[in-house]
Amino acid sequence: MKNFILFVLLVISFIPGIVGQEIPDVIDPYSPTATDFLFLDLNKYLLQGEHEYRSGNYEAAARQYLSALRYDINDAQSLYKLARCYALLDRDSLAAQILLEAVSAGFSDYLDIEQNPDFDQVRESSVFRDSMVKIRREDIYKQGPVDTTLQIVAPALYPCLVQYPNSGRPSEPVPLVVGLHGYGGSPTGFLRLFQRYQDRPFIYATLQAPYPMNTENNEGFSWSSMDNPDQDYRQLQITQAAEQVVRAIRHLKRVYPVSNVTLVGFSQGAMLSLVTAIRYVEDVQSAVAFGGWLNLDELSPEEFTSLKKPRLLLVHGREDRVIDFKKAESAEQTLRNQGYEVSLMLFSGGHSIPPPKLNQAFEWICKEP
Repeated sequence: MKNFILFVLLVISFIPGIVGQEIPDVIDPYSPTATDFLFLDLNKYLLQGEHEYRSGNYEAAARQYLSALRYDINDAQSLYKLARCYALLDRDSLAAQILLEAVSAGFSDYLDIEQNPDFDQVRESSVFRDSMVKIRREDIYKQGPVDTTLQIVAPALYPCLVQYPNSGRPSEPVPLVVGLHGYGGSPTGFLRLFQRYQDRPFIYATLQAPYPMNTENNEGFSWSSMDNPDQDYRQLQITQAAEQVVRAIRHLKRVYPVSNVTLVGFSQGAMLSLVTAIRYVEDVQSAVAFGGWLNLDELSPEEFTSLKKPRLLLVHGREDRVIDFKKAESAEQTLRNQGYEVSLMLFSGGHSIPPPKLNQAFEWICKEP
């Protein structure tokens, strides 16, 4: 099975426009570009794959997952998503083979394998049935038959990384900036963005999302479980994530002298920052959303039209292929129509947080009354 995956990945390595995964004999270990692959951001492939999948572009999504898998062949979650894409494309043989590979790599949500509608059009094919027989027969099928699966709300402890300004731990009230990383990000990675700005008189804290990414080498997290197709279930997860953010803010305000609170989020974290700021306006005075969107499904009419409103800044790249910048333009208009003090900052670039724009965001935060 590994040979099959390696063959597929080797084939796509020669597609024009994609950096190839070269065979050892032709690699120049002294080339300045020989180690470039070590610094690739695989989350860009995964985010774009998720976007294409949700848009119904399953072939394009498969390309993105294959691109990521070329650098991490044991990513069980991406293998499983690739198998689903092949099933939706009615490629039963590829779906069956990649599904076996996903399970071998550690994918263990066997109930989802049995019930996920993405596999419906290939389930009755002989090759896919054979793969299911193998999965059920082998030792790797560890979960016995169940009638249903319930999701139980339970408290848990999550890390919150805190960074003081260069002047040290504040003794007088200062702004608190709380960072919310994007899908597949981590508090450690998000903290690095802000360490160059320690000359500013902020306390900066960054939180860890509750749902770990199911990959062997990726230490990323998500604010909701992206694999569950149930919209109500995801909204519940975002509601709980917003509660987690507010609990962290209230705890930080008990520990440190805080004058006001600003949320700074990226992508999925940007969406959460807007929801949290609007819902918990007594706790959050402003929010900065980089490359995000406004999730009105998560907000009640009473929350969205409340008389007291936070200040909001939307920052978005015009070439963003993950979240279209038009969503930021639409969000600005919707918010402005409801009386929010909202600013929109567009820049030339993609799904990212450019340091100059982050610096401008800090200037905006400093204007907080």
